[in-house]
Amino acid sequence: MAQLNPQRMAFVSSIGNGYKTVGFFYHSSAPEIKGVVQICHGMAEYVKRYEEMILEFNEAGYHVCGMDMPGHGETYQLNKENGYPKGYFGGGKEPWRVLLTDVMGFHEYAEKRFGREGLKYILYGHSMGSFVARSIFSTPRYNRQFDGYVFASTMGPNPAVGMGKALAGLGCVFGKKAKNGLLNAIAFGSYNKRIKKPRTACDWLSTIPEEVDKYVKDPMCGFTFTSDGFKTLFGLVGFIQSEEAYALIPDRPCFFTYGEDDPVGSYGEGVRKVIARMQEAGANLKSKSYGPYRHEIQNEPVKEEYFKDLIDFFDSVPLS
Repeated sequence: MAQLNPQRMAFVSSIGNGYKTVGFFYHSSAPEIKGVVQICHGMAEYVKRYEEMILEFNEAGYHVCGMDMPGHGETYQLNKENGYPKGYFGGGKEPWRVLLTDVMGFHEYAEKRFGREGLKYILYGHSMGSFVARSIFSTPRYNRQFDGYVFASTMGPNPAVGMGKALAGLGCVFGKKAKNGLLNAIAFGSYNKRIKKPRTACDWLSTIPEEVDKYVKDPMCGFTFTSDGFKTLFGLVGFIQSEEAYALIPDRPCFFTYGEDDPVGSYGEGVRKVIARMQEAGANLKSKSYGPYRHEIQNEPVKEEYFKDLIDFFDSVPLS
């Protein structure tokens, strides 16, 4: 893969107390620039894990940008000396809303960097990043700033979210910055249950052992969230599965992508329930199942097909 050299920036976060969030800009050198794709990465990972996909987008005529969420990647590295651990989102009353504010603040920087005229803007969210993207999709003051959306490997309706929020809130009482092993076990303990003889606790991510091993060996991946991190996660999930969220969806096109062997999406069933509910609410959507593959479709044998499908969707999104 060609070496990518993104431009890096650090901006003042809405978290306050001197916290700074790190973002990256990947400029396309294609003869025709069609738009900008903003990436929201998943839980316990970071933007640079997407560089193979980013290169494909750049070559197709799309600039790409993305920020490492609070407590993740280079944002964590920049703030750790000030006592901010991995998987910590700032400790506010509603940290998920602060996260949305930062994502949209970074979007404003992207518009200043790349411009707006004649360019479509697409928000791509994977896993927890899809919860962020779906939250923005259902927030009227934000959702028309993007022309299209991709919700990759998202979650279906989860009746246990109330319990999760309560446990995360209780954990915050005893220490917002402390790792919450109990919630980690509840959230992820069953994800390998359909895999015969799993090699690692993370086999549910991909059918390719080498991709799983890269994740397992990466110190910036797979860490346990703090109680505040789980409060953020469950806050996002609670909002996106609410009737309020479905009532507020815009007419912007969106694309759901998922694998049938992904436990996050309840093996396809959960994602299809979200799709059906969005269709009932009048969403302008398309979807594609990638068959017997797991959570990270971008790291599966069908990745070339996946990248092409994404670019075809980007190309189909009208400039609003």
